[in-house]
This record gives sequence, structure tokens and C-alpha cells, in this order.
Amino acid sequence: MKKRLFTHYPEDFGALPIKVLQMDLDFEVYNDKTTVVSNLKARTLEKSLRNLTLNAKNLDIHQVSCDKFPITFNYRKKEHLLDISF
Repeated sequence: MKKRLFTHYPEDFGALPIKVLQMDLDFEVYNDKTTVVSNLKARTLEKSLRNLTLNAKNLDIHQVSCDKFPITFNYRKKEHLLDISF
């Protein structure tokens, strides 16, 4: 078996329902923690996207929002997944 340099590769995830257009990350780095605000701009590749699941490992998620639609979200910390429903 060939040793993998990285844990994950694009082919590990299958076909994605979105195309990421832009991601802005603002970091505040402290001695004991790092705070990041992420703004993700994406386009759906499906006619109607009702749910989106993102990898989210070892995070404290305080807020998730969408500019165009009301959403609900659930962070499954043990599975390292963030579920977003539109």
C-alpha cells in the first residue's frame, strides 16, 4: 500500500454538491487558542440544495448563517461533521 502524504484527498469525498468560489479566513492567534471567522462563498451544483455536510474537526462552532436563506445547523462533534439545512 502506498503511504499517503495527507490524511484526505479530493477523491475521498466523491462528487461535491457545491463549488467553492471564495473563502475568507480572519485569524486571531493567542497563546492558548486561535479564533477564526470563516466566510465561505459557494455556488450549488444541484438545482435545489436542502442539506450540506462539511468536515469540522476539533472546533467550537458559535454561529452558522446564510445571507440568502434561513438555516438550521447541527455540529456532530464526535463524527467531526457540520450539518447545515436550508
